Amino acid sequence: MRYHPRAPLFSSLRAAIVVSVLLLLAFHHPVHHKVKAAQPAAIAVTSAASYDVNALAPGAIVSAFGAALATQVGFASTATLPTTLAGTSVSVRDSAGAQRLAGLFFVSATQINFLIPEATASGAATITVTAGDGKVSAGTFDIKTVAPAIFTTNADGQGVPAAVVLRVKADGQQIFENVAQFDAAAGRWRPLPIDLSPAGDQVALLLFLSGAARAADTNGDGNRNESVRPLLGGVETTPLFLGPQGNFAGL
Repeated sequence: MRYHPRAPLFSSLRAAIVVSVLLLLAFHHPVHHKVKAAQPAAIAVTSAASYDVNALAPGAIVSAFGAALATQVGFASTATLPTTLAGTSVSVRDSAGAQRLAGLFFVSATQINFLIPEATASGAATITVTAGDGKVSAGTFDIKTVAPAIFTTNADGQGVPAAVVLRVKADGQQIFENVAQFDAAAGRWRPLPIDLSPAGDQVALLLFLSGAARAADTNGDGNRNESVRPLLGGVETTPLFLGPQGNFAGL
């Protein structure tokens, strides 16, 4: 047998080449990573009147709070509310699985005022905000059948209600009177006393509320006053009339 001094070298080279190829294959083996879809940012939704999270109902005016909800400020300029404003839209998927676009009053980066569609079923609903740049925010909220909430002059759900007094004189003359005056020092509206005299005058308090669109009209007269009982000074009363204001969506 002849001695080949280079044989070990060639064997080592072949082994090195095989190892290199295996390493190369290992490094170039495709690795598949699952990319998780971005989760929507959280939002809070409350009544726009009382700021109560439990006062959400079909036909109610509500407010959504969050971040990056809109790329610019926008206001509705028509009585018929738009479903897209400054590129932002709001959808409501109700407990029955139906999804509807909401009418929009106002949009900004941190707050949106909108109308819950009147056909929304009660129960858990997912409210989704899509901004003009595609950013999505969402949350799940409980929709009541009826959830009356009274607007206030200070726009914080507290203090003097957003209301006017209607005085009807004995001769039929109608006069509207304020229920509040602005306290500049405190920076808030303060209540004014309501004068019920003279005896011949009829005095009515007109309150502006939202969330009662589905209040039952059991006798079919167009007046839902039999279904809602406001408390005046802690005393339960029957309103003369409860129904749509007629000119402003949600009231």
